[in-house]
Amino acid sequence: MCRNRIAADVQSSNHLDGDATHANHRMHESGGGKRKFEINVDSRRPVMRVVIRQESQMENSILEKIETWLAANRPDYHSLLNPPAQHYLFSALRSAVGITLPVGLRSFYLWHDGQNSDSFEPLLENLTFMTLTEIAATHQTHSDVAIFDQWDDDFWRSCWIPFLSNGGGDYLCVASETTGKVPIGSVLWYDHETSDRVIVHRHFDDFLNDLYDRMVNDRLDVG
Repeated sequence: MCRNRIAADVQSSNHLDGDATHANHRMHESGGGKRKFEINVDSRRPVMRVVIRQESQMENSILEKIETWLAANRPDYHSLLNPPAQHYLFSALRSAVGITLPVGLRSFYLWHDGQNSDSFEPLLENLTFMTLTEIAATHQTHSDVAIFDQWDDDFWRSCWIPFLSNGGGDYLCVASETTGKVPIGSVLWYDHETSDRVIVHRHFDDFLNDLYDRMVNDRLDVG
């Protein structure tokens, strides 16, 4: 995958700041795929209710658009997509290799658990959509080799989660923690031949928006 062909889309994000020193938290599911988060900031004050998106409206909306576009314009590839990931697989991934998917990436796999592993038809450029099982195997292999060969920390981090692969040892990854110059939630390009890590997108939503933009503007470059 050519790094100069991936446009980094860096956008600022707004953060909710507040004094939660005396906060009591309760989370429960509500309708519409959202989660309510009740924060009792002070027992003398009314309960403040904040709705936190479990799967943000943006993610849901853009994934629906991607699904519709693939079904209409790339039906052969669309047929290769696996069903949504079963919830137990996320727990298994965490237990087996210590990976907890960030919310955006988890939503991506609740959409589809990668593509048929027997096909090398790419989703984007020369990159195939990995299954959770492939993520676990790839992550474990890299972590083991990193210890055996004493890789530098900048070469491989256990908090990098590969999700798209070119089949040659290079991956598009999501950072589940902030390390060095790579912030949490960012999408980075892992090239096995160099320790240089290029941040492709600052947020996973930016990756999804860029993917859809490439679709509608005929820039998937899948051959």
